[in-house]
Amino acid sequence: MTLRRVVPVKKIKTAEGVKFVTTVYDLILANYGIDTGIGGECANSYENDTPYIPRWQEKFTGVKADMVIHTVREFSDNALKTHGRTMVIMGGGWTHYIVQEKLRPAEGWARLMTATDWQGGAKLQNSTSYFYFATDQWRSEEVDTLPLVAQTEKPRCRHPGDYDVLAAR
Repeated sequence: MTLRRVVPVKKIKTAEGVKFVTTVYDLILANYGIDTGIGGECANSYENDTPYIPRWQEKFTGVKADMVIHTVREFSDNALKTHGRTMVIMGGGWTHYIVQEKLRPAEGWARLMTATDWQGGAKLQNSTSYFYFATDQWRSEEVDTLPLVAQTEKPRCRHPGDYDVLAAR
C-alpha cells in the first residue's frame, strides 16, 4: 500500500536550481497521517480506517479502538497536568521481553536495579531473559534451533531458551 502524504516545503534557490526542502519533523509527522491543515490523504476522524489511526490498528492488534483512544487521552491529560512529565514504566500488561530495555531510562533504572546509591555495583540481572522466562513466553517459541547450529557445536540445543540458560551459566 502506498500512502500519499502532503508535506510542507519551502523553495530554496541553489547553484543547481530551485530545490524543495522540509524539516525532519514534518517528514515524521507525515507518517502519522495527521492533518496539518494543508490536506492530503490523512484521517479526519478516529473512525477512519486510515493507517496508524485507532480504528485501523484494531484489526491487527485486537486492541479495541476505544481503548487506544482512552489510553492516549489519559497520557495526554497527564502530560498537560505535569507539563510533559509523562513516562512509560515497564510492568503491568505493557511489558515485552524484546523492547522494554529501550524504554527504561538507563541511568535511573541502573541505580534502582543495582542499588548502587547505597553500595558498590551489584551483579546485573539480564532483564530481557528474566521477562522471557518469568512470563512464560518461552513456551510460545516455535523455532527449532537445531538446524541453525553447527554440527560441531556442543551442546546442540533445540530451543532458544536453552542457549539463554547456557549463556547465563
